[in-house]
Amino acid sequence: MPRKRSKVVLIIVEGPTDETALEQFFSEKFDPNEVRIKVVHGDITADEDSTPSNIVSSVGRLVRNWASRYGLKRQDFLKVIHVTDTDGAYIPPENVVEDPSHLGRPLYGDANIVASPGSRIKERNARKSANLNRLSSIATVWGSVPYSIHYMSCNLDHVLYGVLNSDDEAKRRNAFLFAKTYKNNFDGFVKFISDPVFAVAGNYQETWEYIRQGLNSLHRHTNLDICFRS
Repeated sequence: MPRKRSKVVLIIVEGPTDETALEQFFSEKFDPNEVRIKVVHGDITADEDSTPSNIVSSVGRLVRNWASRYGLKRQDFLKVIHVTDTDGAYIPPENVVEDPSHLGRPLYGDANIVASPGSRIKERNARKSANLNRLSSIATVWGSVPYSIHYMSCNLDHVLYGVLNSDDEAKRRNAFLFAKTYKNNFDGFVKFISDPVFAVAGNYQETWEYIRQGLNSLHRHTNLDICFRS
């Protein structure tokens, strides 16, 4: 009797360090005899060409193009899980401080984002928050593939390691150390990611309503634990 073909859970993350930190836990969540975990990178929500009117089709196109590369169809997918940073996207515009003396990347804090003039952080926030609102309101992409989007606030480093404003080398180092810490300890990871200190209480939509309020999208919060509750 031919072996049943396993389903695919596609994880969309923003970059390679996110994959390093998280992939093993999704692999342990699902039965490897029934589910294959695959990861694709892309910060679609902040892309300058993304708008609420096209963001759903953009995500669907990412999934469809990936599927086409490997000869897969809609029915081969169990679900798509999208993990994104909030980057403080929901904070009021007045909490973005343009400082002529500040050079380089935006500096994230508990109360504001400090950026150099011309960095267009306010425009990015407006675009990203609108795109996140749209994506968090849908349940499928590419027609019928189940979809959910989960946030790391202000970013993955903030939630997993309790630090902000890491450079690329620190991101790589911390991702490796985090994965190593919880290697073969799935229950330990689930306990960690469900810590009420930063795991937002409530159902999926309630957690999204929470992160949109005030300065919450700058603070250390996540709803990724929802992926591991059931």
